[in-house]
Amino acid sequence: VLAVTPAWATDIDNSGVDNTKEKCGEIRLDHAGQPLADEVIRDQGDLGSCAAHTAAVLIDARLATEFPPPDPRSPPKHRTSPLTLYIRSLEADHRKGEVSGEVGVNIPDAVTKGFDQKGSCDLSDENQDTMALLKLAAHMQNYRKMLDYANDTASPAASDAPSNGTTKTDLNLATDESGELKRIREAEQRKRDEEFKVVTCLASVYFKIPAELVDANAAAANLANNDQVKFWKMWIDKKCEMSPGNVNRSVPADVVKLPEMVVYSRRNVLPKNRSNQSVAALQKKIDENLTAHPPQPIGIAYCSHSLMEKAGTILDPIDPKVTDKKCGLHASAVVGRQWRKAADGKIRCMYLVHNSWGSGKGACENYHSSRRTIDLDGPDANDDTKQGDCENGKIWLSQGELKNVADVNYFKRPGE
Repeated sequence: VLAVTPAWATDIDNSGVDNTKEKCGEIRLDHAGQPLADEVIRDQGDLGSCAAHTAAVLIDARLATEFPPPDPRSPPKHRTSPLTLYIRSLEADHRKGEVSGEVGVNIPDAVTKGFDQKGSCDLSDENQDTMALLKLAAHMQNYRKMLDYANDTASPAASDAPSNGTTKTDLNLATDESGELKRIREAEQRKRDEEFKVVTCLASVYFKIPAELVDANAAAANLANNDQVKFWKMWIDKKCEMSPGNVNRSVPADVVKLPEMVVYSRRNVLPKNRSNQSVAALQKKIDENLTAHPPQPIGIAYCSHSLMEKAGTILDPIDPKVTDKKCGLHASAVVGRQWRKAADGKIRCMYLVHNSWGSGKGACENYHSSRRTIDLDGPDANDDTKQGDCENGKIWLSQGELKNVADVNYFKRPGE
């Protein structure tokens, strides 16, 4: 009986991922004079905004190419807000409920829905303070839980509601001769009011705008309706309208006119001529964009859990045995290529990934220890921000690890 090799296995075995030193010339879009020289490494925190962070990198590279620094429309004076792209994309999809790590968007949507509607909004100071963002999100959730509790205790309970259909609250209020229940309800309302004030205060601090600029009643109504997207958007829109130092925070979409987003995928997607691609085909697109004139970064969707495993681990996203939970599909931008010595001591062609897990030494600790081996005799021995394959939060992936990639996303090049 002849064994049948599944399509995904053939893709891996015949991937053609074999760049030699001659085919792996150094490219660093994050170096001086390149489009991402002034791009910061942000931290998405617990939000599912990795694709929006990736889209922001792609857009900023485009802005830097169209409006070279020190033009106020490009980095470092203007940096596209990932949070704005994220929230606008969710709003376009009419997403309600909690905004969390479980709620994500894809890279093309972050561009077409997050940018194409209103352009780029500069919130370059927005989420450098990750703890402030987490604290704001936590208090928003707590306020929502307080509202849910109030609604639950005012509704019939399945187990102990009176048989005549009267709610526990109605019955207790009717017999509340001492007024104790009323006082409890009033105390709970005061706690909710205080928690909402905390939420408003934290949002004001985080976005660095006066709280009175945002309609408090509308903001409270959005949270009461479990519509966190609209709550976030109220603050973001107000921030985007502000122009500190007479420099407009927004670059209109019709000024930049972003090209079409191109997606090549190893999965079965539309259009068909860009689906079911091999690893080698995706690598070719990465190389073509890095070496184009002008060069541009490439957004990738890949299994992020491979970064927390030993270097070289393959969690192929189209392998049916690799579940969504095991893969941890994530988005980042490829911004460089180099023939270099990896953390495991081997010299090979590697690709630099601009991630969204923060910068500095702390960010490097997000990756598996095998990726953080420091060469004590090397030039970076005393640089805490450079640890093996991790470079100030960016991470070098070996050529073979491109097998962890599901899709590549980039702006269509002239003549393509």
